[in-house]
Amino acid sequence: MVLQIELHPYVWKASQPVLSYMKECNILATSYGGLAPLARFSGGPVDPVLPGIAARLSQSCDKPVTEAQVLQLWLRKKGFPYVT
Repeated sequence: MVLQIELHPYVWKASQPVLSYMKECNILATSYGGLAPLARFSGGPVDPVLPGIAARLSQSCDKPVTEAQVLQLWLRKKGFPYVT
């Protein structure tokens, strides 16, 4: 079974009980709203961090990396498929 939940850095801590329950019940969590820190909540705590991460990844990959791609990579690293 698959369930989409809002999942991004701003709701990560609050989502832990739901994610634990879903894991116990073998329910795959997929993320929607993963780009919300950029689209809906600009001016939040990740705003100063994302440009630096994007610049560092752009240098190491030798190609441009956007802030949106950084958030998508964060979700992938956490093991969640995402819908943007």
